Amino acid sequence: MKQYKWTVFAILFVALVAPVYASVITETRHVTIDSNSSFATVISAGGESFIPNQTLTTRLRGEFDVVFETYIWGEVYNLVSSNGELLTTIYEYPPETWIKFENVNIFGIDETVGIDLSIPTRLSNQTLEGSDHPCWFPSDPRSLCTGFTNGPLSSLEGMLTDDAISLTGDFPVGFFGAGTTFTINGFFADPAASAGEVPLPPTWLLIAATLFAARRRFS
Repeated sequence: MKQYKWTVFAILFVALVAPVYASVITETRHVTIDSNSSFATVISAGGESFIPNQTLTTRLRGEFDVVFETYIWGEVYNLVSSNGELLTTIYEYPPETWIKFENVNIFGIDETVGIDLSIPTRLSNQTLEGSDHPCWFPSDPRSLCTGFTNGPLSSLEGMLTDDAISLTGDFPVGFFGAGTTFTINGFFADPAASAGEVPLPPTWLLIAATLFAARRRFS
């Protein structure tokens, strides 16, 4: 019992010294695809032999929204001065921008191919990188994540400018070469929507609740 109690208070001490806070700034912009330079290639697995035997290439058309989410993570340090005054220091990590693709409506010219862009994607400068690895997502910079997948990973790369976006994706199916590869080029219209700063759940409130519960448990 004593060891369990010590573990609880050790965790609380770390949280009290430097609780983490975060906020998210979002912006949504609409993209129209350039069908003259956007295309997809679909390779289908072949029956019981599992050998890819059918390839279809088609130009793409459609539209989608790009939702930019800029995460601002920080740590709050509370110190007590010699005269008993509470001093608060805030350290902010460099912001991270991730994007989500919403309202995706992308099809081949003959409507035989549909493209799904539901993959976590990070924006660094003007470069896009996406993956469906279980640890590829926005998270507290102090956190650790380990994970694996039992199949090939989907990937997405691209570039971003003020008025255009280009994407190259590889979405495999199984281990035998089947799947979809695509190249998408599009142009931004006027921003479809814009939201201000959206605060995440306050860390101090969670810590206070945990302290109250621990005090009742061990009093």
